[in-house]
Amino acid sequence: MGLRPPQTVPSLNFFGGGVLQVAVELVAESPPAPPESPRPRCVRVGCDRPPIESSEWDSEYCSSECVVRHCRDVFLAWLAARNANNNVVFVK
Repeated sequence: MGLRPPQTVPSLNFFGGGVLQVAVELVAESPPAPPESPRPRCVRVGCDRPPIESSEWDSEYCSSECVVRHCRDVFLAWLAARNANNNVVFVK
């Protein structure tokens, strides 16, 4: 389908009124589908495996090993940030 002749649409009295002309194109096709989203993967940094269905993990992890490693990594990062601000030194 091509462009139809411009349709006359009354204006809403912008800048003193007048007539606004617009060209309208009717399209019979749907827009193209968006690209497929990337497949989900485990949220642990460095793991590319797909997550498993689990209500306890909200389908974010591929294994209990990744849950433990991710929790450890997040906790250690939190400790490092906390200790950097407080200048606290922990002794083993």
